[in-house]
Amino acid sequence: MGTCLIAESAHNVFAMHLCRHLQLQSPELPFQVFLYQLPGEESYSVNSMAKSGLGLELGPQPQGVLRADLLVRMRALVAAALDFIQLFNQGTAFPAFEMEAYRKVSSVDFPRTEARDLAGNVHTQLQDQDFEPLRTGAPIFRMFSGKDVLYEGESTVYPVFINEAAYYEKDIAFLQTEKLMFSVPALPMLAPAPSPAP
Repeated sequence: MGTCLIAESAHNVFAMHLCRHLQLQSPELPFQVFLYQLPGEESYSVNSMAKSGLGLELGPQPQGVLRADLLVRMRALVAAALDFIQLFNQGTAFPAFEMEAYRKVSSVDFPRTEARDLAGNVHTQLQDQDFEPLRTGAPIFRMFSGKDVLYEGESTVYPVFINEAAYYEKDIAFLQTEKLMFSVPALPMLAPAPSPAP
């Protein structure tokens, strides 16, 4: 996934402005915005505990491994997020802008036997291709028998969380997303708090 910002939906204007701010702070580091909540779906992530929650995905990094470069990047992004919040709390207004993001469409399970055991693995041509277009006819799995399984969808999708270790137990080989371009309205300055009565 590389570096990725994870938000519920594009409707949270504050979170979208925060994402944009972080992208502008690190133009040399391309990272995407992933919108995980389907319309009408109940939120299930830790991000949903806050009014404008935002997740930060950093990788590639194996589970249980601490990489110094990713730790430095994480600290810089958290500091930039806190700077944005301070600017907003001090009354800074942020102009409207156009944004690109990827919205979850569905999940895809691994090929399985009748006993629900794995029957194949993610194809080498799909591995590490998060946020890259997946077109009809492209290989997505290699069966243990050696046969390739091809993507049969009618539209181009953008897979994410490809072959993530934590998703095996959830029966997810990857998530399919669609690429969106949308307008984010201006974020007006925060109204000052009323003065206490004398």
